[in-house]
Formats: sequence, C-alpha cells, structure tokens
Amino acid sequence: MRKTILFILMITLLTSCASQRIRIAGPSVFVLEAGQPYLEPGVTLLPGETAKLAVSSDLNPQKPGTYRMRYLLVDGKEVVAQTTRKIKVVDTTPPALVLIGKAVTDVCPGQTYQEQGATAIDLVDGDLTSTIEITSDDVKITYHVADLAGNSASLIREIHVRDIDAPVFDAPGEVSVLEGGQLPNIVATDRCEGDLSALVTTDKIIDTSVVGDQILTYSIVDSKGNAATFTQLIHVKKSHSASTIFLTFDDGPSYLTDDFLDLLAEFDVKATFFINKKSGYDKVIQRAHREGHSIGMHSYSHVYSRIYASEEAFFQDLYAEQAWIKNLTGETTRLYRFPGGSSNTVSSFNPGIMTLLTRSIREKGIQYFDWNLSSGDAGKHDAAFITNYVLKQLGSRSNYVVLMHDSGGHESTLEALRDILSYAKQEGYSFSALNVNSHPAHHGVKN
Repeated sequence: MRKTILFILMITLLTSCASQRIRIAGPSVFVLEAGQPYLEPGVTLLPGETAKLAVSSDLNPQKPGTYRMRYLLVDGKEVVAQTTRKIKVVDTTPPALVLIGKAVTDVCPGQTYQEQGATAIDLVDGDLTSTIEITSDDVKITYHVADLAGNSASLIREIHVRDIDAPVFDAPGEVSVLEGGQLPNIVATDRCEGDLSALVTTDKIIDTSVVGDQILTYSIVDSKGNAATFTQLIHVKKSHSASTIFLTFDDGPSYLTDDFLDLLAEFDVKATFFINKKSGYDKVIQRAHREGHSIGMHSYSHVYSRIYASEEAFFQDLYAEQAWIKNLTGETTRLYRFPGGSSNTVSSFNPGIMTLLTRSIREKGIQYFDWNLSSGDAGKHDAAFITNYVLKQLGSRSNYVVLMHDSGGHESTLEALRDILSYAKQEGYSFSALNVNSHPAHHGVKN
C-alpha cells in the first residue's frame, strides 16, 4: 500500500515538472469571432529549455466551432511536455447591410419610386443579397437580412414624394469666345422637369465685340419655385479671322500622307501639297485632290544638279511633272515650289539660274510659292518643338504660308499638326489651299 502511494506521488511530481516546462500565455480558452484573424498569444518556456517547440491545430477561423491548439516540446523523437489551448470560433456579427442609393429618397410628383435595392455581405456566409427581405408602406421601405447563425440587420429607406431640388447648370466656370463671336449655349436640367435650358435668364448682355474679361450670371427657376444661379467668367479674345494660314506640305506623297489627310478632314482644313513624282501613291494624290486640297509641283526628279543645270533642264522637269499630275487629277496645276526655295544656294554651281527661273516661270503662267513661316520640321525635332516653333511665329499678318513636310520620317510633324490646328482654330485663324492668286511669300533670290 505504501509503495502504491509512493508511485502515484512520483508520477504526479513528474507531470507537474513537465507542465512547468511549457505554459500557455493568455487565456486557456480563446474566443475568436468568425472571419477575424487569430493572433497567437504564444507560450512560455523554462529558462535554458533545449527541447524544440512544435505547434499543431485544426483551427478554421472562418467556420464557427471548437478547435484546439496543441503545443509540444520535442526532445529528439520524444515528446517531453505538452499543453493545449481551446479555441472557440463564434459568429455574433450580423451581415453588413448597405442601401443602394440614398436613405432618404425623393420621388418626383406624379412618378413612382423605382426600387434600388441593397446588398448584404456576411463574414461567414458570404453574399446574402439574394436573401434580403423587403417590405414597404407609403412612406418607408424596410430591408431585413439574417445569417445562418441568426444574426440579423435591418435598414429603413424613407420615401418622400416632393420636388425640392433646384435645377443644375451644366457649363464650365470659364469660357473663351472670339471677338464678335457667340457665347456657347448653356444647359440647365431639373431632376423632375428635365431640360429647362430655354428658361435660363442672364443678368446682362455680353458684348463680344469688346475684347477682355466679363462676368455673366445665369438664373433659372423651376415650376415648384426651386431656383439656381450660376456665374461664368467670359474671356473675349481678339480674333485672328483676318489672317489666313496656308498649310503647305513638301516632298510627299508618302505612307504618312493619308494620315495627314485624315487629320485635315477632321478639322475641315484645306491645304496644299507640293509633290514629287513617286510611284505607288496615285490614289493618295487623287484623294487629296478630290477632298479639295491643292496639288502643286515640286519636282519630277528632285535632283538639284539636274533641275538647275539649265533653263531647258528645269522646264523639262517641270512639264514632266505637270503632265503626270494632270493625268492623275484631270487638272493642269500652275502651282510650283522650287526645290530648296527660290532663295536656295544649292544652285550656285550655275550662277544666275534662280534669277532667270523666277522670272521665266511666271512668264509661262506658273506661280511659284515660297513660305514666310517654317515649321522647322526639316531637322530632327520632336512634335513639341515643331508645335512651339510654329505657334510662336503666328501673329496678326494677313497671310501665313507655312512650310511643312509629309514625306516619310515626319511622324513628329503629323503629331504636331493636331495641336497647331487646335490652337489656330481656337484663335480664329482662317485656312485655305493656295491658288495662283494667293500670297506667294516670295523670298529674296540669292543666285
């Protein structure tokens, strides 16, 4: 009997010593709300403990139930101490119920409320939107939803049949208008009565013949007496409508010319193409002519040493190209641009040739055109440079003959052209294709 008691005491002592080696930190029964992360409190070990800690669990924090977290001290292959924490996953959180639309909803007189619905998401059961119960009476709508654990949520939407909203203006706070132009139309809409733009009044009349800034106040009142005002800053800008821009493109056509034509059509702008004799682009040239652009001669060969060798050689090149263009368009063009311009020095190998040609070409009924504004696109510049280079030269001249290129490799010119056209249109510049009576922008002849 005494031996049995002694054995029991020894076992109890050994168990007590083992439990001292590993102790649970925090509660022995941990309550976790389903869907929330489990933050492990950990355990404490005796100082100098050499055995390794191992942890195992069947915990699923998304599903309510009772789970266990086992902590083991392992020395080699032997478990020398262990303890357990109980984890209770509970679901006490109701679904998140959210109204679609406003909690206080106004319905226009004579109209019926159109149900907007609600959404319900539960941490455990997921999307419960389809289980929402909706009940209503004349003044309110009640939304109720419950999850599988019995947690529920309810919301109420108040319904008011009334018109208390003022009309709304749809217009920018600042607008620019060219001198002598018309102010842009202003739009005002009402939630219940629709478009009320025709009822808008102003506090004064803006005189757009006067350049400068003016402030205009718009007012409107709907049939229920709901009123609204809107103040707009009007910039009346000087118009350049007296200035005409003649866009000219040299050295084409190329694979880019169709894109240039598309952009010009988008802005409803006519231009002039001084083309070289090239094969494979007949349809592009015909399209340009058909869409109202001018087709001018630049060169049949574009070989300076051949073109400027003599007066006879020059006109042989010119007439060959003129005949080629007529064959494509049905018209005999009398527009010409000298390769290098009339002020070129590449012809200096034949002294006096340009003085002779600039006189004789006009005697033959052909007008040559130079330019008084270069885009700078002959160099390897990006679109931003070309745009800025052109815009800083635009002013109040009556005519601008602009030199550009639509030949291969001038993608930057195409990109810059959009910004140039946008700016010039906004400033009121006019655009036109050249004809024999247009401003020729002749250079000073240097040879």
